[in-house]
Amino acid sequence: MNWIVSTFVVAWLTAGAAGARAQAPDKITAAPATPVKVQVVISRYDGDRKTASMPYTLLVNAGDSDNRVTLRMGVALPITGVGKDGPVVTVHDIGTNMDCTVTPADNGRFRVNLAVNHSSVFESDQKHLQATLPRPGDSAQLVRSFTSSFFLLLRDGQTGQSITATDPVTGEVMKIDVTLTVVK
Repeated sequence: MNWIVSTFVVAWLTAGAAGARAQAPDKITAAPATPVKVQVVISRYDGDRKTASMPYTLLVNAGDSDNRVTLRMGVALPITGVGKDGPVVTVHDIGTNMDCTVTPADNGRFRVNLAVNHSSVFESDQKHLQATLPRPGDSAQLVRSFTSSFFLLLRDGQTGQSITATDPVTGEVMKIDVTLTVVK
C-alpha cells in the first residue's frame, strides 16, 4: 500500500512540475550590446569661414537597456549685476552638456538620440568664439546659449548633420555633425 501511495505522489509531483514548466514563459535572450563611438562636432561659422570646432567623443553600448551617456563640461561663471539693494552676483554654467543614447534599428542602422546644450560668453571683439571667460574690465557679459534635442538614423561610419542654426545676435551659424562608428 505504501508503495502505491509513494508512486502516486511521485507521479503527481512530476506531472505538476512538468505543467509548471509548460506554463512558465521561455526566457528571451537579449541580443548582446554593440559598443559604438559617437563623435559630436559643434562648429561655428562666420559666413563660410569656420571660427570654432569643438569635438566630443562618447562611447555607448547600443542595445543595453540603460545606455545613457552623460557629459557635463564647463565652468561656473559669476556675473555681477545691479539689484535694488546693491550688487547681485548670479552664477551661470558655461560649457557643454550632452545626453546620448543609441538603439539598434533595422537594416544595420542605429538610432542616435542626442540632447545638446552649449553656452559661452559673447565677446564683442569676436576673437574667441568658444566657451571663454570674460576679460578683466569687461563691463557687460552676455551669455549665449544653444539647446537642441534630436535623433539620427546612422550606419557604421556614417556622418549626419542634425542642426544648422543662426545666432540672432551675431549672425554666426552653428552646426552639429554626428558620426557613428561601431567599435570592433
